[in-house]
Amino acid sequence: MACTNVSLMIIICPPSIEMLHQTQITSTSEASKKNGFTLIELIIVIVILGILSVTAAPRFINISTDATVSAVNGMKGALHSAISLIHAKAVIKGLNNGYETLALDGSVDINLYNGYPTASFIDAIRYTVRLDDISQLNSTSEVCEVDWCGKGWETILPSGITTTDPGRVAKIVPKGYSFGDLCGVYYVNHIDDTIPITGVETSEC
Repeated sequence: MACTNVSLMIIICPPSIEMLHQTQITSTSEASKKNGFTLIELIIVIVILGILSVTAAPRFINISTDATVSAVNGMKGALHSAISLIHAKAVIKGLNNGYETLALDGSVDINLYNGYPTASFIDAIRYTVRLDDISQLNSTSEVCEVDWCGKGWETILPSGITTTDPGRVAKIVPKGYSFGDLCGVYYVNHIDDTIPITGVETSEC
């Protein structure tokens, strides 16, 4: 390496090729560290994401389940209130003895027994809640593809509740479920002197 002697006894030496090369390597290494993640950092991030997914997913599932159960309970309340109102109208009109037909709002006829709707979905239950998009299920395994669906004229529920002929059960289920799933609102009319019952099945919601 050649040096130049200048005034004031200051010696100026130009950098050697080795020094320039070493500086370039150091700068490249520092830039790489600033522009990317190390393997350890990536592993830590993956572990954290895995922990979050394990802890957050069950909570999300529980929230979804709670929302469905709340909707089912809300439908039960609406159905029970509607049946009570229909029965009151039937009593006023003297239609509470055996099989009768009640004209509801002058537009539809509901089949009754002792003043209560029968468990026929087509001729009774679908008119109680009056939902525009409620649809009939053609089998107990068919899955509901709209907000609410119904199936009637059965004798047994998935939970094991039964009735005997001429008694029947009906059920309203939310979207994504079938009559055979334990998720929905049921109505049982034994077609005898007992008061029909409404209830919910929610263990599979």
